[in-house]
Amino acid sequence: MKINHKVLLPFLVLIVLSLFFFAYAKGEVVLLINKHHTLFLDRFFTSLSSIGNTMSIFFFLAIVLRYKLKFLYFFVLAFLIESTIVILCKHLIFDGFPRPYLMFEAKGILSQINFVEGVRVNKRDSFPSGHTAYAFLIATYFSLKIKKTLPAIGLCLIATLIGISRMYLVQHFFMDVFAGAIVGVSSAYVAIVLIKNSRKKKWYNMKIRFTPMRKNWIEFIPTPEN
Repeated sequence: MKINHKVLLPFLVLIVLSLFFFAYAKGEVVLLINKHHTLFLDRFFTSLSSIGNTMSIFFFLAIVLRYKLKFLYFFVLAFLIESTIVILCKHLIFDGFPRPYLMFEAKGILSQINFVEGVRVNKRDSFPSGHTAYAFLIATYFSLKIKKTLPAIGLCLIATLIGISRMYLVQHFFMDVFAGAIVGVSSAYVAIVLIKNSRKKKWYNMKIRFTPMRKNWIEFIPTPEN
């Protein structure tokens, strides 16, 4: 499995440029984003944020199942790495870390915050942002799969907007989102490197074909190696 490192450049540039926002005090970036509330943005960011929900894995699995088994293996391995890191951080290392709601409540400025109706605002287990980590995992995975820079830029932009949505909805601090992005990108990259350096399996270049009307409703079809 060849790696086109050029597709990672948009993600690297984004991470480097994002370092600028650490100049702001904790919570300030959330306040800056949150004050630009409109009905359109409420709906847009609420819908976009749902893409970063881990339950959407079933949608992406449906897409990945059309690929060769090595790409399914790549996807599952990357997801397991990302999920393990996020779960360990949220529920063990940084267990109970307060989210923006509790910080703004302690400062007595909740009345200044624009909350989106119907969106449940979480109060703890803030670090890192799981939605952002998953979004960047998906974006990096498909970038490495497609191996073209322009789609990688588009995927990076979508993942970035999902990260912004988490702050717009007052679910995470900037550092949560920043860390989530690093976890997502790193998980996908580590997964593909592990596969690249492992011994090739015979089933890598097979595809799954579902034929529900037949007795053997799952078939493994050999394909040319690439």
